[in-house]
Parts: sequence; structure tokens; C-alpha cells
Amino acid sequence: MSFTRLGRRPVKRRPLHASNFLSLEALEARTLLAADVVISEFVASNDTGLLDGFGANSDWLELTNQGDTAANLSGMYLTNDPDNLTQWVFPDGQTLAPGGYLIVFASGRDVQDEAGNLHTNFRLNRDGDYLALVDSTGVVVSEIGANGTKFPQQLTDVSYGLYQTTVATEFIRSDSSAQLFVPTDNSLSSSWTSPEFDAGSWSSVTAGVGYDRTPSQGAPILGGNAILNIDFDDDDSGEQGADNTEAGWTQMTLSDGTLTVNGIQVTISAV
Repeated sequence: MSFTRLGRRPVKRRPLHASNFLSLEALEARTLLAADVVISEFVASNDTGLLDGFGANSDWLELTNQGDTAANLSGMYLTNDPDNLTQWVFPDGQTLAPGGYLIVFASGRDVQDEAGNLHTNFRLNRDGDYLALVDSTGVVVSEIGANGTKFPQQLTDVSYGLYQTTVATEFIRSDSSAQLFVPTDNSLSSSWTSPEFDAGSWSSVTAGVGYDRTPSQGAPILGGNAILNIDFDDDDSGEQGADNTEAGWTQMTLSDGTLTVNGIQVTISAV
């Protein structure tokens, strides 16, 4: 057992379908704008997915505020009819926080359920439909199905939406430095995970500790034992695959670093 002070990797969001959406805004004092709100995702055939406040698998859409300030949705509209851009209106006081998401169910109920979810007065057609977000003046600010055209036929329980741009940041390189310590008891507890912990007395190593692809040539760390559970081929059994193995336990010290079992050399390259 060993403790290694490293860090966490970034999380990526799954990319969705690309969009032609483009938002331009003049430099001015920021107020409650809605131009940064887009329809980011929707499901037009919800069978076993998200439940609404009625416990039903209604169709749904997701709005995302891509701006850096709250957006006022009051008086804005959602529609699935390019000839009726004011089909369903958001209630007064409805806002969307910067970077926030809002789920609206396209159930045809035209209510707000007990869970607080909004429901439009229309449903989506899985065989192809139009979907748009329209501002209070009747201008389309986001649409799925460019210029009034229909989006393609949808698959059940599969979402469709905008491509999300992601930025990958490598926090820990394969050659990053790290500090390593092989404990003999639990006196450290979890104190070593604190950013203020002093690891000056620990051994300096290269990151990737415990994940070497080939045995390393570094000097072994003295002290401690490694308990291994190893499956060995049992060629005399006449069996195939996983059945052609025998499980067994063995022990080796870190000062040895290698062990030969049944003619097979086992090497500890990192701990």
C-alpha cells in the first residue's frame, strides 16, 4: 500500500449535434438579456427517461444560458410551429441564471406541475418537427430545424442538441513530479490529503506511480510487503480460457522487487 499526492483530472461533457447558432451582442452595460439563451437539447420520444411532476415520461427540451448574467425569459415563447411563433409563453418572473439550465416538458398540458416543472401546450413529433425559442418581439433566437424546417426523425430515449465546445486541461502530465511514502501503520490517517501537508520527507518520484507499462529500473524502496493474487496457466487441465488457470496467493518484499513462481518472473515496477 502506498500514498501518492497527485490531483484530479478534468471532466468532459459529451458533445452533441452541431448547430449553426450565432449570437452577436454590442458592448454595453449588461442587463437581463435573453440573447444568450439557446435550446441546447431535447428528446422527442421519451419512453424510459426523465419523469415530469406527474410521473410521466413526457417529451422535454433543455434551455441553456450561455451568458455571464441572468436572462429574463418573461414574455418569451416556445413553439413547434414556424407559422405560430407565439404558441406558448413563459410566465412572468421566469429567469435563467448565468450558465444555468432549465428543463421544460413538451407534454401538451400547459401547466406548472407540483414539482415546479413548466409544461408547454404542444408536444413534439418523433418523426420530425420544428422547435424554436422566440423573444418577446417575435424574433427567433434559437431553433432546432433551420429556417422553419423540421429536425430529423428521432430515436426513443436518445437526446439531440447543440454541439458543446469543451476545453481539455492536462493537470497531471505523465512526467509530473510526485512524492511517495510507503506507510507501516495508519498513523497518517487522511492528513496526507490536505494541501497544507508537509511531504518534504517523502521520496521524490515521477507521476504515473503504480501504472508503469514496463518494469522500471529504479532502486526498490526497502521495507513493506506486497500480497499478490495471481492466476497461473494450468496447461495440464485441458480446459480453455479463464478455466485454464489456478488462483493462488504469494508474498514478496519491496526490497526484493522480483519473485519467480512456477518458472514465471513477477516484478513489482511501482507501488
